[in-house]
Amino acid sequence: MTHLPLVNDVKVIPYQTSLSLMALTELGTLCLAVNQFKVAAGSNPPLQLLQVFCFVAAHPGCLQQDMQKVTGMSESSCSRMVKWLGTTKADGSPGLCLIKIDTNPKYWKQNVLTLTPKGEMLADLIVQHL
Repeated sequence: MTHLPLVNDVKVIPYQTSLSLMALTELGTLCLAVNQFKVAAGSNPPLQLLQVFCFVAAHPGCLQQDMQKVTGMSESSCSRMVKWLGTTKADGSPGLCLIKIDTNPKYWKQNVLTLTPKGEMLADLIVQHL
């Protein structure tokens, strides 16, 4: 099947694909959703940042350690992404303020992660594109 995809209303070179029109549409929709996150995070955020944000959005009140196990990220990468999405990045610069990091009242070494109102708004924008 030959398609003429549109990128910002500009036709690009036709290409051959075995994907259905429905699959191509869904991929385009996913691309728009990822772009919403990219705009909020600035320039080219790592994919792990989106992965952590989506996990927290899907599992409000999750433990950082549980997210680390499910995503397969190292402890240091997970911690760095959580800080970046929180109020202050690991390097001390301002974070994105998309998630709230609380200490688990049952065990002080665990972080409980939830979305901030700003994070909830971004999650809603992303879901609208899916």
